[in-house]
Amino acid sequence: MVQVLIIFIGTANYLFHSNYMYLSARPLVDNPMIVGGWPWYIFGFEFLGLIHILIFYFGYRKMRPLPF
Repeated sequence: MVQVLIIFIGTANYLFHSNYMYLSARPLVDNPMIVGGWPWYIFGFEFLGLIHILIFYFGYRKMRPLPF
């Protein structure tokens, strides 16, 4: 779902010269999770988000089987 929103937010960033979701430029903070320049940090966030979802999915699945 976020990938679909990125299309619309990226268009809004271009039209309004803004930086929502940090798609136009890297945030100005010293954060170890922000690796690389533009656009590589976006792929890093996508990868970390996927790993986060998978950890919770398999952890929950191990505790209790899913109905599907």
